[in-house]
Amino acid sequence: MLCAISIILICNPLATHAQQDQQAPVEALPITTTDYIVDYTTTESLGLLDMQDEESYGSGVYHHTNRSQLTPLLKGLKQSNWIVMRPAIKNFLLTQTDISALIQDTPIIPGEDLLTLRLNALLDLGYIQESFELYQKASDNILDEPTIRAGVYAMLLNRQKGLACLEVKTVIPRFKNIPFWTQLDAYCEASLPHTNDGVKTAAIKDIDGLPIIKSLLESPDYSFQYEPESFTALSTIERAILTAEGRLTLGYITAETIITIPPQHIAPLLTQPTEHLSLMQKALLLGAATNYDIKQPEAMTGFYKKLLAQQKEAKDQDQQQQFSKETHDLYILANLYDETSGKWSGTGRTEKISQAIVLAHKYSDKLLIPFLPAISKMTIGEDISLETALSLAPLYLYIPEHISKTWIKDLLKMHTPKTLRKYEMREKLIISLFLLSKNSKRSIQDKIYTYIYSASLHSPLAKDIINIIENSSNTVNDGDKVHINGVNGFDLATNKRYTMPPYYVSNALKQASENQNISVSLLLSAHILSEIDKKDVYIGTIADIASALSNVSIRTLPDHIIAQTVMETGGSL
Repeated sequence: MLCAISIILICNPLATHAQQDQQAPVEALPITTTDYIVDYTTTESLGLLDMQDEESYGSGVYHHTNRSQLTPLLKGLKQSNWIVMRPAIKNFLLTQTDISALIQDTPIIPGEDLLTLRLNALLDLGYIQESFELYQKASDNILDEPTIRAGVYAMLLNRQKGLACLEVKTVIPRFKNIPFWTQLDAYCEASLPHTNDGVKTAAIKDIDGLPIIKSLLESPDYSFQYEPESFTALSTIERAILTAEGRLTLGYITAETIITIPPQHIAPLLTQPTEHLSLMQKALLLGAATNYDIKQPEAMTGFYKKLLAQQKEAKDQDQQQQFSKETHDLYILANLYDETSGKWSGTGRTEKISQAIVLAHKYSDKLLIPFLPAISKMTIGEDISLETALSLAPLYLYIPEHISKTWIKDLLKMHTPKTLRKYEMREKLIISLFLLSKNSKRSIQDKIYTYIYSASLHSPLAKDIINIIENSSNTVNDGDKVHINGVNGFDLATNKRYTMPPYYVSNALKQASENQNISVSLLLSAHILSEIDKKDVYIGTIADIASALSNVSIRTLPDHIIAQTVMETGGSL
């Protein structure tokens, strides 16, 4: 897919800035429809994030973009293995735009208009709620069949069965010759509580090729044992209806297996009835949802607060509760959070946080997200070891606003560790935390840049890192940069484990960036990163992506990409 996307980008005669400057404006080509007219100008411009929203990419995000460029990028979009890219892509898909800025070099094909492509991309990436809300915003307009189908999927996967069946009844006169819609109409008819047995039996007979749905309708006790492979093997409509009916049983979900669950399954699993989910399974799914930006970090904090409220209610009613070991550990974590989340007051709190770190490590480090503000108040080297701080640092990729400036000061004042390994750990923390914290104090900036530059004898790629930071960051004035030429500490001839994208892919990104093409620069950066394991990334690729994104005025993301590279790279800096 990446090669196909790249060839389209570099072969399209409208791809370069010079060619676009010479070409007259392109008129919109005819729209392919059936017996109805879709107002694509309205529907493709829709979004949940308007210009006033700080997470919006702005109404001009399609400036200098060809439809033929954008379509394959959106169709090939997949969930990134880079934490910092996930909210960036989600926010792009939800941005309200000015579609007139898009160059209409190809006709619109129903199902490949930008609204439908974005709805399907949101579903594929696991953003079920957002896809549902975006469709709701569009539903007052005349829409194509593929668009409505995506909307109904979003409703069912969000357990909005009533709305989905109402939508089916509304559109079935238009689509009565399409088996998908007749089957869905039969399902809705058979599943209504007031449907008599004769009508229900007749409706079930109309559901051909969907034995699981027939079983579900015929037996109120039917359930589907969830496993990623078997659930994925089902048709989309089967997955959606099983979710909507709450018929998934979730014994598969454990601390060991949570990492194997695809992102598009997480939100549907979280909607299942509480009797299908143990408290630990709920906690693990919330952690996975935070990892993919499906839920905000506050969801885990809310979960702990709910546990505390349940505990208090049981105590007030003098109820004796029997817990499994996992549930007992969760209640301990919730109480440790409650005892450490207030004003910082010394050693006792440090010991409790250390206890929480050890306990959470048995299940998932995501359980520590509510503790991050308190962890930031611990002194590195005294309250918390350098090794532990580095192991927890990736959690700040989810909530960088909780990084304490004192951590950076602690690290800068720390005596140089005696081993090269500890020296590298200290350097990784200094660089990554500085980039994530957006520290604007000039005195700290100067110390960090001086430190990184002087550390080059110990870390071969330190000069490359500072070079990337300088070229992608807006926090340093040009006159104060430490200019470094070339790429240091890297030998392509001998260092085979590093992975770089093909030249034409990098060139396509460079062209999009030079042409101030925000959408293609962002999406192509995401595609490049999705093809590369973080442990095998070539530092020059990160430099190219950071430079390209900075050039199209995407300000924070380049620093965060560099920070994640520094924290999670497999080798030393």
